[in-house]
Amino acid sequence: MNRFRPYLLAVMVFTTAGVASYWLWQHERHNAELDRRANLDFSLREITSSIEQRMASYRQVMLGVQGLFAASDRVEPRVLQAYVEALQLGADFVGIEEISVVGLLSTAGGVDPYVDPARRVAMDSARDTGRLTMTGKLESPPTGGSRSQASFVMFLPLYKGGRPPATLADRRASLLGWVMAPVRINDLMASLYGQRALANDVKIHDGVKMSPEMLMFDSTLVSGLRHDSPVELTEYLVLAGRTWAVTVRSRADAAAPSGKDSSTLIALGGAGFTLLLTMLAWVLITGRARAMAAATRMTAELREVKERFELIFDTSPDGVVVSRLSDGIIVDINNRFTALTGFEREDLLGRPVSDIRLWANPAEYREFVNEVLEKGFCENFEANFFMKDGTARVSLISGKQLLIRNVPHFVSIARDISERKETELRMAHMAQHDPLTGLPNRALFYDRLQQELAHAKRDRTRLALMFLDLDRFKSVNDTLGHAVGDLLLKAAALRMIECVRQSDTVGRIGGDEFVVLLPVITNDQDALLMALKIRQALEEPFSLSGGHTVHISCSTGIATYPEHGDDEIELSRNADAAMYLAKDLGRNRAELFSPTWPAR
Repeated sequence: MNRFRPYLLAVMVFTTAGVASYWLWQHERHNAELDRRANLDFSLREITSSIEQRMASYRQVMLGVQGLFAASDRVEPRVLQAYVEALQLGADFVGIEEISVVGLLSTAGGVDPYVDPARRVAMDSARDTGRLTMTGKLESPPTGGSRSQASFVMFLPLYKGGRPPATLADRRASLLGWVMAPVRINDLMASLYGQRALANDVKIHDGVKMSPEMLMFDSTLVSGLRHDSPVELTEYLVLAGRTWAVTVRSRADAAAPSGKDSSTLIALGGAGFTLLLTMLAWVLITGRARAMAAATRMTAELREVKERFELIFDTSPDGVVVSRLSDGIIVDINNRFTALTGFEREDLLGRPVSDIRLWANPAEYREFVNEVLEKGFCENFEANFFMKDGTARVSLISGKQLLIRNVPHFVSIARDISERKETELRMAHMAQHDPLTGLPNRALFYDRLQQELAHAKRDRTRLALMFLDLDRFKSVNDTLGHAVGDLLLKAAALRMIECVRQSDTVGRIGGDEFVVLLPVITNDQDALLMALKIRQALEEPFSLSGGHTVHISCSTGIATYPEHGDDEIELSRNADAAMYLAKDLGRNRAELFSPTWPAR
């Protein structure tokens, strides 16, 4: 019996250690699978977010074209072409084949899209709702050497006066046409940034029915690679009146992120540990030698994992900061963070985040930290970051808690989006301002008029609306050319701005027509005095480049609230009528509207 005791002890040690190692291995595999699903969900949200941002960029461009037509009910094709080229559309607008205007103000050649039932439904919906709509799946013909691909067309309605009328009947009656933008789905998806989606297969279906006929995009058809995996997630997007089903399937060959799946390491370590204990139980000398070999092998594997993690950390395209959760002490930063901010490692390591002037708004930092503490993570938090030189940059910040050597830490990942934000602000300005004078255009001016009317009604104050037309401006264009005319318009706009108060608004609504909003007046004399001041300023000679000296005057019509109208439509109509009366009475004068005038 004693002879078999060593064998029995070895079997017991081997069995106990093997069961424990197997349990740990299964537990780690389960956690790794959860991580894969979490990363797949993150990839799905990243893809859908990128699609929504891209569609918002498309919409902003089309709104810019809508704003261009709001300034004038007729825009020549060459003007539209010059405007689109001036936008300098970059990578954020890849996928749009062209931007054109169809319908009553058509600048597009070829077949009328309204004859196609699929396009007609989207065009009618845009006309009746006043919103951006798009068609379902369409097939684009092949171009050059490329294959045919699915596409869709977006439509944005154009109305007389620029703004959508209040009723359905008025919207149909006021329709001028549509801004049309065909989009190729393969080109759109190919240009979306983000590296996480490269490890997954992506499909997009038009509608909630995911049938082959409704398939718009399949990354396996584009890349030529196909991997079957049971893990997939689907999210539904509502874009311009259409529903898209976006499905992300994890590839079978896609490994879990580095540092997440330690099942192999646990299996190897468990096997080595089991063998080590077994050999120790069998014979001390032999077991010790084998234990040393196993330890050496495990050390090499751990070193390899560590080096792989450090490589990913240091070569990440985003800036990464690792800090302790308890006191905020920064323990590590990567090279990209140094390149983004200008801070060196010695500037930050060992210091609390709160002591470093990184966040422009400390309240935003506290909000970001609190969200991570509550949820365990925070994604795409937009904030301003200070660089080392004091300049501010806009960044998207994501954060997550994790344990490093059983100590809670905080990982922050920053991506610089300053250039994208500047593009969005520039496009928003272009959509609301006259491109020649920089004054508010019709849409922005009437938005401010509505706001000031609401304030006046609430506070029971008075305001004045002035319509101003430059006299004999057409003769300047005819004799000296449009280039000189444009210089004159810009110079006249500057003089008007110098005449008004900071609270007043000067806008250009088309041609040589300007409007002035005086949000607070005491009596009619205030408005007449302002009109006189502007008229005297414009009567001064204009010395323009090229040696031209131009003399002009202006005819001004004035309407006041509440005497001459209760809303922007009635005030505008009466101010316009007063302006035409000033023209009929010999020009170069200002007329205050009177309700006793006979109708024109």
